[in-house]
Amino acid sequence: KENLTENVDDRDVIFKGIDQSYFYEGYEK
Repeated sequence: KENLTENVDDRDVIFKGIDQSYFYEGYEK
């Protein structure tokens, strides 16, 4: 269960990072 939780947390962080990247790139462009 710990591994599954860690994987979900990692995905959450990655998706949040991607959202921020697109957000900033949109403003730069």
